[in-house]
Amino acid sequence: MNWWDILKNTKLSGKAKGKGTSLDASKIKINIDKDDCCEELWLKMQNFINDNLIVISSLRRLRAAPNYDFKGIGHRVFENQTKVFPSTSEKPCENTADVYLQLVDYVEKIQSSLNSGNLRGMVLPFELKHYENSEYPAKDIKEWNQFKDSFYHEWNYLHISIDKCPDVIAAIREREDDFS
Repeated sequence: MNWWDILKNTKLSGKAKGKGTSLDASKIKINIDKDDCCEELWLKMQNFINDNLIVISSLRRLRAAPNYDFKGIGHRVFENQTKVFPSTSEKPCENTADVYLQLVDYVEKIQSSLNSGNLRGMVLPFELKHYENSEYPAKDIKEWNQFKDSFYHEWNYLHISIDKCPDVIAAIREREDDFS
């Protein structure tokens, strides 16, 4: 909070009665709004999902049906996914924790496939056959990898923000304990 916000929230009670009187500090109240990192992170989380909707939709489908034969042209199947309109929540810490844990699962799935060393991991969740209908398969595969790289880049910033919010960390630990 900067000095201007503090001044705007300052409420003086009592009046000075004449010239030269000193200011009684006990009559000054400063209301500082609580910095709600949970609400801020909930909105960031929704924006992250919107920015990475193609990757998240692809991974969600892969998780739900690992042997599903994707139709269409790889990730392009998910190009027209409906974005969520960022909104506030009555339980932002809990909601952020729930979505975060789902995303962690997706990230781990990507990383485990990348570490397997096979070609499928390079274009996860799509195999080369899913780009056969593409006019420019090499370009589409490169685009998927760019989406994936962007996802990781933004994920790292989101992860750092979450680490700075003790209330969300507590909600995450609580939910991890529930799943254990």
